Amino acid sequence: MIVPRDGHSTLHSPPAGAWWRRLRETLDEEADMVITLDDLAALPGVVMAFEFAPDGTCTAYRKASPEMAAMAARYCATVTMQFGTLASAFTTLSERAWVPQHGWAYQGGAYTVIIGHGGFRGVFVESASANLAQLTQVLFESRNGLNAAGPEKSQEAGS
Repeated sequence: MIVPRDGHSTLHSPPAGAWWRRLRETLDEEADMVITLDDLAALPGVVMAFEFAPDGTCTAYRKASPEMAAMAARYCATVTMQFGTLASAFTTLSERAWVPQHGWAYQGGAYTVIIGHGGFRGVFVESASANLAQLTQVLFESRNGLNAAGPEKSQEAGS
């Protein structure tokens, strides 16, 4: 974006040439990349990575027992729903944009929960050994929250 001297921002056509097309393609590819559940599970401090549906059904998980993943999915879906309701009300009352939801976090004791990807993908981490800023950025900045297909389904849920 170029801001002319009159102070009004305007968009201009990109410069012509192959270098611009290559740069644009590279930026578009990077913007479309979403970190996988396996990638999240491999990050330092992560003790569990999982995805869930709005109804609390665990759709995929790594580094957890099936029981732990199911319980985490149920509770996290409830919190996601509560924040969604709260955000909608705040949007109406304050006339400011609190939606769409990007995610939420909770920290207590030695652990942190970070839920992102539109509120349906998250990690449980040991707070002292995880890079919380990196995890928050990765989870909250998923492009447009959930893709049209919803949370990724996993045949190998516990792998």
